[in-house]
Amino acid sequence: MSTLSTFDDPLGSDPPPPAVVRVQTSDVRPGVRLRTGKLNRDHLDAIVMSDGDWPPVVIRRADMTIVDGHYRYMAACQLGHTHIDCVYFDGREEISPRMVG
Repeated sequence: MSTLSTFDDPLGSDPPPPAVVRVQTSDVRPGVRLRTGKLNRDHLDAIVMSDGDWPPVVIRRADMTIVDGHYRYMAACQLGHTHIDCVYFDGREEISPRMVG
């Protein structure tokens, strides 16, 4: 009986997490916010209070627009951060149903 390594796993392993990159906040473009309505100030204030202890913002590599993380980006700007942790998304610009839900 042989032991399977993660490379021999017939069901496949979870892919490695995407690489986190530091990006200048001035290079990030807000793009379209999927949430409708006015800004939720309480939510933004809660994120600001965490002072950067949040997941990376997802940005489209092709044009540096935010795919996920508008409030985190706004919090970083409000705090005067010159850089923000991001991960790149290499997909197309269309909004998929999964992104809206």
